Amino acid sequence: MDFVCEDLPQYGLPLAPPTAPDYPALLDDIQRLGQSVNAGDRPTSAILLNKSSQSIASLTVVWRFETAGGRSFRHAYGMLSKPALLLPFGESAPSLKIHAYCDTILSGSKRYLAESGIAGFNTDVRPPASDEQWPEDAGGTGNVSGWETWSGARTPAGDPVERIVLVLDGVFFQDGGFVGPNREKLFEKTIGDAEAHPLVGKIARDGHNKGADPAQILAQIEKATGPEPESFDPVGPNPTVDDLRQWELQKIAYEFSHGRKVLSAEQLVYATMLWTDAVVPNFRRL
Repeated sequence: MDFVCEDLPQYGLPLAPPTAPDYPALLDDIQRLGQSVNAGDRPTSAILLNKSSQSIASLTVVWRFETAGGRSFRHAYGMLSKPALLLPFGESAPSLKIHAYCDTILSGSKRYLAESGIAGFNTDVRPPASDEQWPEDAGGTGNVSGWETWSGARTPAGDPVERIVLVLDGVFFQDGGFVGPNREKLFEKTIGDAEAHPLVGKIARDGHNKGADPAQILAQIEKATGPEPESFDPVGPNPTVDDLRQWELQKIAYEFSHGRKVLSAEQLVYATMLWTDAVVPNFRRL
């Protein structure tokens, strides 16, 4: 069985597969920092080296399995479905500083990428400052959290896999630059989210400025988002930014339905108004 990596070395993002001469030393360094790895994943794993000058704020990784019968299926996961540095809605300046250390892959840092997940800490570059870790994180490991995993259709039994391709499908740098083939639509998903939140925030702020009752404002927001979705799958196999903006609006409807259980209508309106103050990066393809 062949194992191939499709990385992005031209952007400072190479992948070191198990056959690479430096793979054992890189893996030992990750484990030395206290991160355990699943040994069974190693034959189809790789170590991502962030040799760029920017921190990685979000990424999508895909394993593509190609069978003897000509079929293919995939296993994919993405780092942080709501990356705070790219989508800073409702985030304070102190929390963003923590996210900038704990929820990124710093320039010069590395990560073990395997089918079962990611391993590695930013401490391989430097330890966190006192204001770069959550109060409950006494160890200050700076491990990336919040991975979202999904898989494609599996191949029928009796059709053995002949080739596995590990693809660095999409990477967002902290400044909003994006690279990668983008088959999983990370670029469009992020822009859809970035457009949906200010739209809802503006409804809340405009209603508040006009003196509308909070319940009326929430009713206007519900009209804009549509009902709470039954699922969170984007519309169609190749969703556009418009499709994904509407998908994100429906996800906001879901968030609001749960927010009403812990916040009053007035509190929810005030929190939503702040979304108009958030500054997103300059999203662009490099």
